[in-house]
Amino acid sequence: MEICLDVMEQRLAKTISKARTDANRSANVPDAKIGEQTAEQTDLEGFAAELAFCKMFNVYPDLSIEPRRSQYDSGDALTHGGNIVDVKSSVYRTAHLLAVPWKNSTVNVYVLMVGTFPEYRFAGFASTQSLFAQRISPTSSTATHYHKKSYRLGK
Repeated sequence: MEICLDVMEQRLAKTISKARTDANRSANVPDAKIGEQTAEQTDLEGFAAELAFCKMFNVYPDLSIEPRRSQYDSGDALTHGGNIVDVKSSVYRTAHLLAVPWKNSTVNVYVLMVGTFPEYRFAGFASTQSLFAQRISPTSSTATHYHKKSYRLGK
């Protein structure tokens, strides 16, 4: 399913992502991005993908901007069924769902949204249990992660 953010949603995404970038840099939160893009672009794509997911499932997004480290992140959305969701995003059509091993265990479901601002596609989801049952793989950075290929994700 494709989701396109409207003009007001795009404005909201730009505002929240900029505020989050500024708050994290001011608090010396390490930038854990993977890739050559700027921190601002990473935060924009990340929040816009979260917003697209929330629009798709008719749930309210997390609009908080306080600095947060990965291990203290309490998720990006809460579904009507009570699942805490961590939305992951990628610009690559064939992206894998990635999660770091130190991520907060309060998250029930990981979701992969693929696209570029302001258009995203819901690529699928995996429960935390099924995702973390995968082997840990090295990335191009110094971190390791759990991953699941997009064709193996729930739809």
